[in-house]
Amino acid sequence: ISKLITRNIILADILKNMISNNSDLYLHPGSNLGVVCFKHINHEINAKFILKIQKNKKIKIGHTKIKNEKYSRISILGEDLDIEIIKNVYQEIINNFEEI
Repeated sequence: ISKLITRNIILADILKNMISNNSDLYLHPGSNLGVVCFKHINHEINAKFILKIQKNKKIKIGHTKIKNEKYSRISILGEDLDIEIIKNVYQEIINNFEEI
């Protein structure tokens, strides 16, 4: 189990790095373990994204409020996750933002 947890944390860190390297996205600094919280820097786009992504059948992204600001939240958990899946999740996030 510890290997699985470690692998999921590494995959979450990879996703965090992808999000951090995108100037349109803000990674919440409190994102830890296998949980990644982020938002678009434009509040209007962020609000539309949260509504849009809830209807997305390809990926499941939740949302949360931190200090009264809305963030999207992804939990990286599971045995079947790999780097390609993480890259696909990131690309799906970007695609959904671009459609707004």
